[in-house]
Amino acid sequence: MTREPGQGSHDAQRVRDAQEQRARSTAAAGAGRAFAVLESVTARALRGLPPRSAPSGLAARVRAELARRAARPWWRRSFAHWPSVVRGAFVVTCAGLIALSVLGGARWIAAARLARVARVSIARLPWAGPLGALWNALVDLGTAVRGAVPTLWLDAGATLLALAYTLLLALAVAACRALQARHSQHSQP
Repeated sequence: MTREPGQGSHDAQRVRDAQEQRARSTAAAGAGRAFAVLESVTARALRGLPPRSAPSGLAARVRAELARRAARPWWRRSFAHWPSVVRGAFVVTCAGLIALSVLGGARWIAAARLARVARVSIARLPWAGPLGALWNALVDLGTAVRGAVPTLWLDAGATLLALAYTLLLALAVAACRALQARHSQHSQP
């Protein structure tokens, strides 16, 4: 049996690796047992303590806060507490805005098709004459603007308008929160 040079060092390395692996797994098992013992001792000690009572004014403050939250109007509550009609309108509006965002690249083609469909539909309704005239005027205005102004400018203008509305909304929210914080500071005893 002949050994190649360096084979003994590889065997010794494998033995050392196996011993280290066994030592690590033994240490981990020992740590797990120690943790379980510590956990049971801590649980027994905590069960032996008497129950703590809340401060005397806490219950009254909690009831007052619950009553205040229940008295809030629906638009200041979570979405689940909104009236179903308003929730439906919100979902439809959001879906429409998402659809407009997703279909933004094909908006001119869709607008032209929608304009034709709307003209035909409105023409069928005899009572919708003024509405049809308004729709036709808006479509004609959109067509004129689309032909006169480069698409890049329209997109940039729409983006700036969206950013301006977002900034306005952020400022309104910040102002409302500042007023609410100021009001809550003055109302606390």
